[in-house]
Amino acid sequence: MHDSPRLQDDVRPAAEHPVYWLSPAGLAVPPVFGSVMPFPVSQSGTRPDDVICLIGLGASNPERELREIRRQFGAAPYLLAVASLGLSTETRLRLIELDADDVIGDHSREDLLIALARADRVLAERRLSSLRIDRLERERAYLQASIDSLPPPIFFKDRAGIYLGCNKAFEAYIGLSAEQVVGSSVYDVAPQHLAQIYEQADDELMAAAGTQVYETQVRFADGSFRDVCFHKAALVFDGEHVEGLAGVMLDITKQKAFEAQLKEAAERDPLTGVYNRRKFMDVLDQRASAAASGDGHGFAVAVIDVDHFKRINDTFGHAAGDAVLCRIAEIGMTCCGEDDLFARAGGEEFYFLIDEPHGGRAEELAQALRLALSRICLGEGAIAPRVTASIGVAHFRPGREEVHETIRRADRALYSAKDAGRNQVMMAA
Repeated sequence: MHDSPRLQDDVRPAAEHPVYWLSPAGLAVPPVFGSVMPFPVSQSGTRPDDVICLIGLGASNPERELREIRRQFGAAPYLLAVASLGLSTETRLRLIELDADDVIGDHSREDLLIALARADRVLAERRLSSLRIDRLERERAYLQASIDSLPPPIFFKDRAGIYLGCNKAFEAYIGLSAEQVVGSSVYDVAPQHLAQIYEQADDELMAAAGTQVYETQVRFADGSFRDVCFHKAALVFDGEHVEGLAGVMLDITKQKAFEAQLKEAAERDPLTGVYNRRKFMDVLDQRASAAASGDGHGFAVAVIDVDHFKRINDTFGHAAGDAVLCRIAEIGMTCCGEDDLFARAGGEEFYFLIDEPHGGRAEELAQALRLALSRICLGEGAIAPRVTASIGVAHFRPGREEVHETIRRADRALYSAKDAGRNQVMMAA
């Protein structure tokens, strides 16, 4: 129980909080209320949320008086408006709608005692709520400081996909402050094509009420796009209600680049830099499937073999032989169109996948390649020996053969070219 000025002894037990009187209209404390101290406007140390203030309102403009008091002292004091008998019920209700916590008449001690009991209860509940809010704010600050100290970007969303929070790393990663992020959707913080990916993934996650891991891209703070791996989990309350999700982003840009390098290295011939046999076969199978289903162009396969390559190695050395292979690869690449593919099959043999939207291109391109290769000289001067190659070409026949049979037919055409004297193109039957 407080020792501050109170009502007279007969009503002292009715209030556990300090009770003061304040009247903008200059009204005196109603005699029936007993002795009440005036509100200590400048008194220090008085907690506004622990105070019950009896407001003596005049009859002329009680609403304005009440609004002015609330504006002056804020929301903390419990304002118990004391209305004269002349105030209508409508006006009293209006005072409650505005700023009064309660309204009583100025003629009944019993009404006052009951009102003070209500005020005590409300103030106690407010105080308890304030303590709870303080504790929650401290816990939230602790949790925010905790996630801010973690290196990876972290974020939270509600059930509608609206951001509820993030850490400092998330702010730095996407180049937006927490104030800009919170209350926004993915469409506010990301390009539309990426936002659609995020939204679909979020919907699937919350529908499944589980966890989720997937790779995609995020626009970095500098405007570039980074490869990331999202690890997310649905926030499930009471074991059944999904209220949102929490997620973390792991930057895998360097990892993806390294993987791409490894993949590229695995698909390339180390000597010439063109694609190797495995890559060629993978593409060939894809093109054959597309052509067979009617979704792609027709095509032909050319098998190229350097004439007398062993003689080149024996006469000029393996370094010269390697240089010849590299030069053949360069020429082959210059002959390639957008939908063609040149690859080294192994040794001195190369493959050439030639797109054939219309008839005749494969033979024409094979002849151009043979002619270009014949200009490779193995030395200097007009009498220096030149490189020649024999080429066999076969068109893929969808529905009539597997693509590997096409390669076998091209091989047979190649041997026919060699048997016919080399340095020529032979078309398979």
